[in-house]
Amino acid sequence: MALQSVIREPIVQGIDLKLSMQMLKKSSLIPSDLTDTLLLVGSGWDDYSFKTSFTVMHFGPDAKKTELGTTKIGYKDQQHGWTSEKFSTKNISLSDDFFSLGQDVDFYRKLQGGLSADAALAVLQALKDVIADPQRLEDVKNEQVFRESLMRNVSWSVIRDQFKRVLAGKPELTSFHFSYQTNGDEQRAGVDVSFKVTPHSLPSTNVHVLIGRNGVGKTTILNDMVETILSDTTGRPHCGKFLIYDSLGSEPMPTDYFSSVVSVSFSAFDPFLFPADQPDRSKGVAYFYVGMQSPGEGPGKRPPKTTEALTEDFITSLESCFRVCLK
Repeated sequence: MALQSVIREPIVQGIDLKLSMQMLKKSSLIPSDLTDTLLLVGSGWDDYSFKTSFTVMHFGPDAKKTELGTTKIGYKDQQHGWTSEKFSTKNISLSDDFFSLGQDVDFYRKLQGGLSADAALAVLQALKDVIADPQRLEDVKNEQVFRESLMRNVSWSVIRDQFKRVLAGKPELTSFHFSYQTNGDEQRAGVDVSFKVTPHSLPSTNVHVLIGRNGVGKTTILNDMVETILSDTTGRPHCGKFLIYDSLGSEPMPTDYFSSVVSVSFSAFDPFLFPADQPDRSKGVAYFYVGMQSPGEGPGKRPPKTTEALTEDFITSLESCFRVCLK
């Protein structure tokens, strides 16, 4: 079973993936010669009298150690106290009464990207992880220990938009709050536009529209925003600045905040000089242009696309849509 499938169906029980699970009370006692082992290091962290936290480490067949992070483990009808007191032996095998939940997105990111698919499945199965088993999540979501301890620092939106997506190899959905500002000058008014995105909000907040009469500067603002993101704007006063916001206020946006930018313009009379496409993300923010102008290798006016080129673009895009629908 591929790792990407585990959030759509329960993990097959009884798979022999040769992984033993052990527990230590102190991290200073970790052996250096473990192989094919999942090690739980207990923590005294208290969640309303529940003590469910464990640091998880995976040791592969070559004794390579991967520190996965923190998970919390509970069991059905748990009445406070230490989860570890329910473990009968040093070599642990969790029954179906147990369930666990990783405590941050990095836990699932390390499973997805740091281990082989088989090893990740073995870890998820051994821990009785609820992200990998939707039915288990449904069965235990009303357990007191699950609500008060396992989900103390995790919300349902994080489970849905981050944990499940990352485990399936998809990017997590995150909230955004940023603005673009310019001071203006004698020829231009200042600009202050804010963008706040909340996943799954109704109505949707991930589409924003600039509205105004012809010639008031809507396209100019958008192109200045693109230029500000893609290049050093020192000495170009028409370009502004981006700020990001959190509960403490605002700060300048990091240069790697956006992974890519796409300009879409289907005006045959657009006077703007769009940057050359830059698909290599290792060089910084990627850039792609979609529109009526021909591809350019550098700065300068791009000639309009021919009818044949537009037809080829349409066919290529249609084929891409079909491929996505068939996945």
